Amino acid sequence: MLAIVGLGVFALADIALIALALGLISGGADQAERNSASPAASLSAEASPEPTETPAPIPPAAPVLRALAVVDGQVAWRAERGDCETQAVIEVTSDGGATWIPTQPVTTGGREVLWLWAQDADYAQAVVGAGDSCAPTGIRSFTSGDFWNLSADTVGEAAYVASDGTLVTPAGYVSPCTSPTDVTERDDSTAVLCADGTVHETSDGVSWASAAVPGAVAFVAAGEDYVVAVQQTPSCGGMALVTLPVPSLGDGVAASEPRACLSGSIDPAATVVSAGGDSVWLWSGSEVGMYNFAQLAL
Repeated sequence: MLAIVGLGVFALADIALIALALGLISGGADQAERNSASPAASLSAEASPEPTETPAPIPPAAPVLRALAVVDGQVAWRAERGDCETQAVIEVTSDGGATWIPTQPVTTGGREVLWLWAQDADYAQAVVGAGDSCAPTGIRSFTSGDFWNLSADTVGEAAYVASDGTLVTPAGYVSPCTSPTDVTERDDSTAVLCADGTVHETSDGVSWASAAVPGAVAFVAAGEDYVVAVQQTPSCGGMALVTLPVPSLGDGVAASEPRACLSGSIDPAATVVSAGGDSVWLWSGSEVGMYNFAQLAL
């Protein structure tokens, strides 16, 4: 009987050895060698690329429908453009934009506010649409807006984009593009911003130096640069300010990285930027930001 059991055990051991040789039973060292020679599929497979979102196209800019005249870090005047059916309302601040005081209604019948310029908290000039034809009319105030008087000379000093898209400048320049959205002037030149985000500068109205600023909606001459309000920048979820150096405009120069970011209830379609003293103000939607030249590295 014991002999039979012994033969059975011997037979089972023999079968196990044969199965191990054929690879039917996993075994310590041999299995480790197989694992090292054949890495797991999950380790050898190439990683699938992460899906990337396609950036939303930047919509073309619309003509600036606001006026902002900055005197310095404390004083500024502003107005919504409005239309020929609406009474013009011009506001002034003397505390850095903390409070805005509406001036008295423009007694000249002013409606659409086309252009605004200010010397200080007392004196400002504007071009408004007046009369039944809403014709561009110059007005001025020496009394912080308590009273407005007609000023014929003011019309010839203004630079703006009219409601019909026509560029208006003191020198009568023809726009370098079919869709101008904003215009700014310095002592010896005029610059125009177009709906496609290009900035064009001229000193004679004939030759124009240009640079592209994607997403630009408004701009102003400040120091030796242009300060440009830009929408949809990767580092700013609101409205950013970038600078564009004047001396190298037209030489392939690119705008700077964002120097400031205004967040909150901003609106690209209701954005304007202005400079005075060593300050740059940005008004977008219901938000107002004020920055000095040092912050913008001007």
